[in-house]
Amino acid sequence: MLEPKIEPITDMATIFRRNNSRYWWTYFTDRNGKRIGRSTGTEKKSEARDVANTLELEEKKAKRKMIPIQKEMADILYKAAVESNKGAFTVEKARSYLLEIYEIANHEALPSFTVGDWLEKWLTDKAANIKEKTMLRYSGSIRDIKKALGKNAQLPLELFSTQHAKDLREALIKKRGKARNSTINVKLTDFKSALTAAFEERMTQYNLGVSIKYLPEDDSKIVTHFEPEEVRKLIQATDRSDWKLAILLAAETGLRLSDIVAMKVNSIKFARGCLVVSPRKQMRARSKKTVTIPLSEKTMKRLQAVSNSKEEFLFPNLATKTSSTHSSNFNNLMARANIPKQIKLDNGETGHRSFHSLRHSFATWLLRANVGKDVRKSLMAHSSDDVHEIYAIHDENTLRKAIENLPTLTV
Repeated sequence: MLEPKIEPITDMATIFRRNNSRYWWTYFTDRNGKRIGRSTGTEKKSEARDVANTLELEEKKAKRKMIPIQKEMADILYKAAVESNKGAFTVEKARSYLLEIYEIANHEALPSFTVGDWLEKWLTDKAANIKEKTMLRYSGSIRDIKKALGKNAQLPLELFSTQHAKDLREALIKKRGKARNSTINVKLTDFKSALTAAFEERMTQYNLGVSIKYLPEDDSKIVTHFEPEEVRKLIQATDRSDWKLAILLAAETGLRLSDIVAMKVNSIKFARGCLVVSPRKQMRARSKKTVTIPLSEKTMKRLQAVSNSKEEFLFPNLATKTSSTHSSNFNNLMARANIPKQIKLDNGETGHRSFHSLRHSFATWLLRANVGKDVRKSLMAHSSDDVHEIYAIHDENTLRKAIENLPTLTV
């Protein structure tokens, strides 16, 4: 095998003939000092010399442009080394030098956020894809978190640490007022989501959200049920027909206040004698759940008498009011019916009662009637008892037999 004939030319570039190639080839030195072999793409020797010279010249020009950049970067590294020897090379200074080097290399600033700025960006990004009510919750959480962060809200996002997360948790506890642990955990959940989003968008090297630890929720109020006679008193204590029917439906269906006041006329299936609804709490979950709840003949007749096909909502006057207004009105109704808001339970704990207690009443009455757990879950749109995973589907006859065990309530 013959050695390629190499012919030197100016500027250190060389040209040569390569076996099995009709073109002249060149060796030249690139900007990093590496020898590169490449075809000149021409069969003419004179043209090959020109191509080789041009390639070498372009690399030399690029190398000259790199010299100031290399010097600038070397100066930064020298300063870092000096500070390191003095024991003064802090995380903040390391970040500052990294930002300088990135800007020199890319001719633009490295994208960066403070913790507070990132929270606002996350909130803005969320606004387009969530409901107004959820947005209000997120806004409240971010407002409270930024206050609790204090000066740490001005920290560069990538410098936020697990210790900062612990400090935030403690600050939220100190500033809690009357808020329960479950309320603080909601704020921590929202903050965790924002930090996870930062990691997913490569704004942080690690998912800082995993460092967020929740508070135990054993400080939550114990909600307890009403007895049938107490529900009858509540119904009799109000002069408003819509409140009478709302209380009756809550006790006979176990639906939450938000589902009762927002109930639409078309959710009542008169021919089948039942309600078919998608509870609002389940609608926020990834998998929407629809629940069928048979009603007594007497309640169906009452619904038929008051429902108006021209109205979208069964309770148009209640649908426009806030949940706090409903809670206040129900508390007043309890006082009028002489039903205590708090009672002593058999275990010595204090039980609290509100409109939501009607849901607890529904569950308690079904339990007393020996209705099976899986049927109770179907009626209440529960998929777990904390971590209960029974996915049973029941026909309406099974559900109706369960409902027939409920105490009779009058309107």
